[in-house]
Amino acid sequence: MWHLVLSLSNEAEGFVQWLFQILSKAPETAMDKIAMVLWGIWRARNEKLWNRISNTAHQVVDSAMQLLSDWKGVRGIEGSNEANRQQSNQSYTWKKPQAPTFKCNVDATLQNESRNTGMGIVLRDSMGSFISAGTNAIPGLAIIRGEIEKRR
Repeated sequence: MWHLVLSLSNEAEGFVQWLFQILSKAPETAMDKIAMVLWGIWRARNEKLWNRISNTAHQVVDSAMQLLSDWKGVRGIEGSNEANRQQSNQSYTWKKPQAPTFKCNVDATLQNESRNTGMGIVLRDSMGSFISAGTNAIPGLAIIRGEIEKRR
């Protein structure tokens, strides 16, 4: 995968062209990794801009891959570290974040019958103590589904 990224880096005239070249030539099995790394870059950019926290490229990629693996593991998707742990009879446990950060767990659901989207969040501190939680129902499933389909 990385050989593709490096080989195309000299051919592209800009970021958008480079990204489209990667997306058109990368194997489908790499798309989730590409998406997570791009998200990781965006997140690191926001951390630097808003919180003055700098991350190395290695930290950004490692964090993105761990998040992807955790996400796949919770959903039982093959190829995740978590799916491998579940197969070996080890269970997944929530881990508190390092001080002085917070951890925000988020989940969402799409409800076909009511055509709504619902979401919930829970915020905990580095001691694992509850800070806040919230839920929200968002009308207009068709709009959200359209956005999801457009991004596929």
